[in-house]
Amino acid sequence: MNLRMNQNNTFWKLINNHRVEIPIIQRDYAQGRDEQDDPKAAQIRKKFVTDLVTNLDNRTAPVHLDFVYGKINGRIDVHTRQKNKTAIDGLLKSVKAYSDTLKINIKYEFLEKSATTDGGSPDTTFVPLDGQQRLTTLYLLHWYLLTRTQKSRTALLNFTYRTRPGSDSFCRALSTADFLIDDPSQYGAAKQNLLSSQISDRSWFFSYWRKDPTVKGMLKVLDEIHGHLSSYSIERLEPMLKSLTESDLISFDFLDMDKFELTDDLYVKMNARGKQLSDFENFKTWIQEHVKKENLKILTEEWHKRIDIQWADLFWRFKKKNSFEVDDQYMAFFNLMALNTYAGTLEVNDSKISAAANFNFDLLRKNDYISPAVYKSIGCFSETELNHIFYTLSALEGNGYHELETILKPLYPDGKDRILSKLLGPDLLTINLWDRCYLHALICFISARRINVSSYSDEERRQLFEWARVTKNLIYNSTIDSTPDYISALKSIIRLSEHQFQIYSYLASDYVDEVLFLSPAQLTEEKVKCRLIAADGAWENELIDAENHAYFYGQIGFLLLFSRINKEDYFKDFIRYAAKAKVLFSDEAFTADANKFRLQRALLTKGNFLIESGGNISFCRSVRGTLRQREENWRRLFRNNEKNLYLKDLLDDDRALIDIINESPVTDWRRVFISAPKCIGYCNQRMIKVRNDSEVTLLSQSQMNHYHTDLYLYALWIMLEKSGTLHFSAFNEQIRHNDVKSSNEEPCLRLKSFSYGDSLYTVAVYSEGSKAEFSIEFYNQDQVDIHDNIKTSLANLSFEEKGLRYSKNVDEQTVADTLRSLSDSLLKIQ
Repeated sequence: MNLRMNQNNTFWKLINNHRVEIPIIQRDYAQGRDEQDDPKAAQIRKKFVTDLVTNLDNRTAPVHLDFVYGKINGRIDVHTRQKNKTAIDGLLKSVKAYSDTLKINIKYEFLEKSATTDGGSPDTTFVPLDGQQRLTTLYLLHWYLLTRTQKSRTALLNFTYRTRPGSDSFCRALSTADFLIDDPSQYGAAKQNLLSSQISDRSWFFSYWRKDPTVKGMLKVLDEIHGHLSSYSIERLEPMLKSLTESDLISFDFLDMDKFELTDDLYVKMNARGKQLSDFENFKTWIQEHVKKENLKILTEEWHKRIDIQWADLFWRFKKKNSFEVDDQYMAFFNLMALNTYAGTLEVNDSKISAAANFNFDLLRKNDYISPAVYKSIGCFSETELNHIFYTLSALEGNGYHELETILKPLYPDGKDRILSKLLGPDLLTINLWDRCYLHALICFISARRINVSSYSDEERRQLFEWARVTKNLIYNSTIDSTPDYISALKSIIRLSEHQFQIYSYLASDYVDEVLFLSPAQLTEEKVKCRLIAADGAWENELIDAENHAYFYGQIGFLLLFSRINKEDYFKDFIRYAAKAKVLFSDEAFTADANKFRLQRALLTKGNFLIESGGNISFCRSVRGTLRQREENWRRLFRNNEKNLYLKDLLDDDRALIDIINESPVTDWRRVFISAPKCIGYCNQRMIKVRNDSEVTLLSQSQMNHYHTDLYLYALWIMLEKSGTLHFSAFNEQIRHNDVKSSNEEPCLRLKSFSYGDSLYTVAVYSEGSKAEFSIEFYNQDQVDIHDNIKTSLANLSFEEKGLRYSKNVDEQTVADTLRSLSDSLLKIQ
């Protein structure tokens, strides 16, 4: 391919040698889009204009705008001219040779018309394939400086738009209309920088131009330029114009591709009929320029080709079904790598990081558009980092990713959690901090090996598996809830990676560094496991089988503890305890036990296993969705080396759970929960308050300012409901349970609306704060005295007068009979 390139070309040279015609298939002028509609374009516009103006004003360092390339129409280029000359010269030489045989003397010479080598003449037209946005901004900057300094704008007529007739006519009007930019001092603050208002107020400005996206964009950019330069004097602007038109201070490489006779079809294919280039496409371009400009030494061969072919194929393999682009997940991969590198440079003090660090961290994590300037400002994509990234991609390309999945498969036997989908697929856009940290652990290993995973030896495969297993257990059993947590966890993994090729033997040794952010308890557990495996390799498969349980998720220290206590056969006891525990805490058991709470009730027969939680005690919810949910529930029991002995006792009991429950000898407050599972069901967060054996409060949520009730009262309500004893004939409504939301209120069972005379009466049943003892109170709903006839009936039933109320203390066995007797007595006097 013979492409002719003119380096350090300028816009002024370009429009003086050619007409510049933006083709009809190009998109609108995007740099002028409104900030609300396209914040990324607005960010690019502001930075680009600022850079141009600053460099023109300071004239310190040249600004190079990379490539502008396309085709030139309307002339025969120098290369073609030379080919034609050579062909004609050869033909004439043959004629002369033949004439010599005839003794005819022929002489010839070439008389060329001023053949130029400067790329063409003003009669030619340059049609850009790439560079439309930059060229348009340069056009507007030239127009502004020429207009402000009152110089001729005729040359700008060579810049035209074919996208819409309105765009072309607007450009022509700008270049020819009699127009002076007003003195900004005559405008108020609100309109001082609105050059667009000055232009649109002119008589030559057609109103339909306001609907043209390119014209609207040009006006927006002119306002941006005017905002920078409105206060500049002509004396200050003239040197800027001179630098712009007479020097290479702002230049680009002009690539002429007309040799290939490109048609509009190619423009459509390469520019997707105006479709904006994706963030990743722009990012790739920047990365290539960055490597070249900074002279970075990239050790991966043909990386610039592999990024478009072999590595892109990795992301295509993990794309969503019916999706036809992977740029977002590809970009998210680079942001993940940048995030982890950046996080490794941050310092955490008192569990906090600086505001700037937090802002940059969130920016990289959100996967929103990030400008190259931001990447550079926070030190992303250095030579070391890029080599690290390319080693990773090279290790996974081809069959490498499949081999990695094969190696990790024993850690994900159900196949539901495809960790590589979180690294290469769309899941990468939303992964949590634990997943990010674990992916970094895997990347540490495969990047350090610097070979494709499919080429790993058996020993290297074993090393990777051991590293993946240990780090998975450590990371997913540590609290990583915040940015500072993540940074600390990541640094711990990086520090531990010094031993990633022999992690088992390192943890089994006596020289393990304890100063790690990751869970100390889990690190201790991993050390115990590695020592067991070192002593007997048969342990590994059994440990992995238990670790893979969906609820345990690598944390099985309690099973190891139970197995050691018996001091018999450690290995066999572990297998036995693990088998029983896996059944008790399985999804199937949780589902089958919904609303029955057999596990909690059976454990209560062994003792008060409930775990303290913020002033309450918890039954533990049978959920496992997130680490936090697991941590706040059964895992707290697993880690409590006193209360988890109740679990050991349950695992040692060979009876079925229902038999353990039915044969319970418990007589304290636990008895109520064991016999009435709905009392546990009332507690949505599975939390209660126990002050003593007689005062137990059920909490619908975790605090008393939400609905709550008394344990014994609610159990009574359940008993009455179960026996069908809710309606009593003298009352219009059936008995109801009334829980409360304030500590100043008292929960009760309420039986309302006995009608006598002009009054309505109610019965309320309260817990007396003594186990299974209740107070039945009768009162006028208007809080006035009770009718004498009713008083007589109440007295006959042994109710005692207490102010405006009559009450009677009963136990749970006589509540229903007392209410029934009261109802019958009231019916007799009604």
